[in-house]
Amino acid sequence: MNFPEGLFGDGWSFGALLPLALVWLWCMRTAPWGRLADSVQLNVWLGSVVVLTLIWSMKAGVKPGLNLHLLGATALTLMFGRQLAIVGLSLVMAAVTLNGAAGWVSYALNVVVT
Repeated sequence: MNFPEGLFGDGWSFGALLPLALVWLWCMRTAPWGRLADSVQLNVWLGSVVVLTLIWSMKAGVKPGLNLHLLGATALTLMFGRQLAIVGLSLVMAAVTLNGAAGWVSYALNVVVT
């Protein structure tokens, strides 16, 4: 998702930080990091993050209302599992936010909803 900065109040934006921190902690502890020790798997994971960043930055969609956010998130989850997908999608959202598509105040809310 790319919620703009003023769409939700500050309570929602900052309230999403706690669930996001808990999910990140769970991902860091339980992710199959050994899978990324293989250079082929690491390159595919990093390439997927870059491709999703480019697609989401272009705001590409299949039809009006059917954006590739959920399709990319589903593909990353099916390829690498929940934990590595969440870490990768957090990186994608950080890159898209850095690119100017959304504000940093709404970053946690965007990641939690995605």
